[in-house]
Amino acid sequence: MRVSQATTDDAGAIASVHIASWREAYRDLIDAAVLDSMNLEERTARWKRTFEHGRTSVLVVRVEDSVVGFVAFGPSRDADAPSGSTEVYALYLLPNVWSQGYGAQLWDAVVHAAREQAGAMITVWVLVGNERASRFYERMGCKADGAEKQEETLGVVLRENRYLLAL
Repeated sequence: MRVSQATTDDAGAIASVHIASWREAYRDLIDAAVLDSMNLEERTARWKRTFEHGRTSVLVVRVEDSVVGFVAFGPSRDADAPSGSTEVYALYLLPNVWSQGYGAQLWDAVVHAAREQAGAMITVWVLVGNERASRFYERMGCKADGAEKQEETLGVVLRENRYLLAL
């Protein structure tokens, strides 16, 4: 297992992880038809655009040269976050490698990067009802701060809670 910087060549693998993880993690939270509509080619193109823009850091975790998870992060988009705060935009793993420590490895890499930039805080938004993710972030030292938001994704309005880690 190794964590490394992702490249545009990883876009398809990241898209596959993204889709597989959403379909498993959110199957009781988002209508199945919406999850089934996730398209690998479209999602790959979105990740390629993310790399082209260069504003988001993306790390992958590989097992035997296969991408099994990723994390995307960058400056916090929250208006109330202290200057220099980092936001985790996405952290997903293939369902068959959940609970094997890969998520913690990705999280630790984000914490290290944020500390190197003298950041004050890391924020992450978690879909309401995603108890697995809530427990994960709590194990990583995060606390829910009571902030909520609604965001439209795939034509569905999703409610999210914010978790914070003070550095």
